[in-house]
Amino acid sequence: MYEPELLEDLPAGMEKSLRNEMALTELTRLKVMTSEKEALVLTNLAVYLWRPGMFRRYKWHRIPLGQIRQVRVDAGTLLLGLSHVQEKVPFAPRKIGLAAKVARQFTRAVSPG
Repeated sequence: MYEPELLEDLPAGMEKSLRNEMALTELTRLKVMTSEKEALVLTNLAVYLWRPGMFRRYKWHRIPLGQIRQVRVDAGTLLLGLSHVQEKVPFAPRKIGLAAKVARQFTRAVSPG
């Protein structure tokens, strides 16, 4: 089901950087700012997290969908269970309502069939 609040416009620099990271065959399923400076994008192949890396420089971190074993929400934080680690994606207080909707989309994307 199409949910317009799950396809947000990202700041121009972030969008440009994302286009450079994604393969041409990837289709965007959802794109949201999780906080003022962080974002999450789900495609048909992977999830991209915009967050600080080394030296606090922001960049996209790519996680292939096949690596995600579990998806759940706890206290406004999306938890992605990977093979050996759990990736935490916190949502800003004003965005907490989106966390459950995002989790449902992730569950559909990673569930076989």
